[in-house]
Amino acid sequence: MKIIVTSLFIISCLFLTSFKNPSKNAKVAISTKLSIDNEEEEFVELMNGKIIKGKVSKCNVFKTNSFKAKGSGEVVINDVKYEYNDVMAVQHKKNRYKKNADGEFAKRTYKSKISVYYTWIDIGGGGTTRNFYYILKGDTGTLVEMTYGNLRNMVSDCPAAIAVFDEYDKLTGRAKMDRSIKVQYDCIDMYDKCK
Repeated sequence: MKIIVTSLFIISCLFLTSFKNPSKNAKVAISTKLSIDNEEEEFVELMNGKIIKGKVSKCNVFKTNSFKAKGSGEVVINDVKYEYNDVMAVQHKKNRYKKNADGEFAKRTYKSKISVYYTWIDIGGGGTTRNFYYILKGDTGTLVEMTYGNLRNMVSDCPAAIAVFDEYDKLTGRAKMDRSIKVQYDCIDMYDKCK
């Protein structure tokens, strides 16, 4: 019984580890696209769609656990202050932040035709966190949870990207679990190559 419990603990640790930041996970080989925008100037997008370009001097929407920060914080651009609830997206210090459907800011970690954003929560102290990933097709619209189904719907107009999922569907057991995150990034990379 002790061996079974220990084995289950090790497997669950490996499973949770696979959901850490995939760019740091040795099992995930994604292309080295930058998540920053060297060419873009700073901006704030308001909830009404208005975009204000200029110099962002304060941006504390993602300083702490984004779930705790919900509804608090502010952004200052061109010496004008905007409250957390008035802001939809921010480009600051070459990083992009955008609200998800729950009103929490997520940080972009992967820039592509389909970009990846994340939020995180502390799950028990000691520096243990859990990341939640979201995807966005293009630059506008709402972030949606990064799930197999959501991503498959986004890439449905690219047969080569769908083929990545079809190959993944043939896997079973441990092999399928080991590739669960990598296949999503492989699919996004393949989608970038579609015309």
